[in-house]
Amino acid sequence: MINIYRGSYLANLLMVILGVVAVINFYIFSRFTVDDAFISWRYGLNLIEFRVWGYNPSHFDLTQAYTNPLFAFISVLPAAFGWDVVVFFKLFSVFSLSAMAISIFSLLKPSRELALVCLVLLATPAFAVHLFSGLETFHFGALLGIFFILVEQGRKVLAAIATLMLCLLRPEAWLLIAFFPTYVFWDEWRSDIPLLRLTQAKVAALAATLFMALYFIFHIFHFGYALPNTFYIKGASSFSLKTFLSYSALISPIFLGIFWLKRSTVVFFGLFLLAVVFQYSSSSLSMNYADRFAFHLFLPVAIFTLLVMSKSQGAVRIQLYNDDRRDYFFSRPNVLAFFSFIYVSLFALGTTNPSALVHIANYYPRALNSHAELGRVLNQLRTQDGVQSFSLGDAGMAAYHSRLINLDNIGLGSALVAHAQGVTREVVQQYDPDIIAFHARPDTGPRVSSSRHSALREFAELNGYMDVCHVYWKRDYTLNIFAREPYPQILELCSESQIINNIGDWEYFLGFNLTPPWQYWHE
Repeated sequence: MINIYRGSYLANLLMVILGVVAVINFYIFSRFTVDDAFISWRYGLNLIEFRVWGYNPSHFDLTQAYTNPLFAFISVLPAAFGWDVVVFFKLFSVFSLSAMAISIFSLLKPSRELALVCLVLLATPAFAVHLFSGLETFHFGALLGIFFILVEQGRKVLAAIATLMLCLLRPEAWLLIAFFPTYVFWDEWRSDIPLLRLTQAKVAALAATLFMALYFIFHIFHFGYALPNTFYIKGASSFSLKTFLSYSALISPIFLGIFWLKRSTVVFFGLFLLAVVFQYSSSSLSMNYADRFAFHLFLPVAIFTLLVMSKSQGAVRIQLYNDDRRDYFFSRPNVLAFFSFIYVSLFALGTTNPSALVHIANYYPRALNSHAELGRVLNQLRTQDGVQSFSLGDAGMAAYHSRLINLDNIGLGSALVAHAQGVTREVVQQYDPDIIAFHARPDTGPRVSSSRHSALREFAELNGYMDVCHVYWKRDYTLNIFAREPYPQILELCSESQIINNIGDWEYFLGFNLTPPWQYWHE
């Protein structure tokens, strides 16, 4: 029998190369923290400092802006103990990666083939990006893959716990509230267990469903509606056949499991992922950096191929000539490992765009000197000049650092905007922002959209707001500040951000990203 990894020297060399690439990726992209992460983290901060569970530090316009409640709940810890929230979630990501690796190697039979495919995963740039972004992308994908391993192995109580955690990570998992109990009842009925007999698996599955029902009830009573605000802001778009076909191709490897796994598991997994694919094909996928939504599908499928690999036995016979002496036999685990290697490698190559990755590497270092610093300046103005509110569509780190009420003109952070069908004149008057920041270009001014900004522009003009200056995030992306007066702190920030951020991506990358990533592990 031919072992495609027989050349141990070449196999070891490949694993060393992949390990080095993984370390480089982690070094470059662990400095990345996305602005949206601060939206969820703001809930823990507001609860501890202002005793408010809401996007803004006020009971005015209570809004459920998060779609990952587990991260919002966890953010209470750094806020309560005074820990840096960015450091906390970077370490949490490292812990999550370790937990994923331990889970996979304990649930599946360890082998060189499994280790090789895992190394390809780690060497994928998108893997490091999503691991350290501060959002739940990696955690959702990894846990979903482990969930289906637990289902296949009949560990239904642990799978029920994973179901609950998945539901608290991403709305896509809410389908499991119905899918998983149905699967448990059906699978036990096939095993001659009466439908009405309560087993540990049935109780655990129903308990997860009951908990989620209580979760929705809490949000109805607290916020006035059950679903996250994003559901009301991001209306359904037209169906995209191109997205459906490409994402369907991405999940197609799960059908390899039909030959070695329980068919019920493969059908369960396939139906769930197809439902997610259909949802994505009918939605507007914003904040899709490093193919984030494709990664939600790719990572669990990649982990699923490891499960198939561990279950397969025997050999594949390839007959090149009529002479039986010229037949070749390949170990099935080796063949499946090669297939998994190709699958993961193709995704890695497809998501590796040098310009886009340089942009991501520069993202948070630039934001620290623009959005985060703007938030700190606004916090100073809150305590020194009595500024009470502002408006900015980037709803994360500036609002987090400011401790001010923010009118998110995109609407994710405002139920009033969502249910008033936009940033209306009445909504702006209720918020009464002292400072307004428009997305802009320094040469052409604010990028004004009639649906998001016209009422804000009208409010600024009627109240005599001054065009103060531009806070630079990039050469062609600034925050144009309008305020009642030219605050010196804002003018100084504009000047400093222009000096630091008004350069091209590659020049910035070479100038700032050779420094250790942990220097950017702070708020």
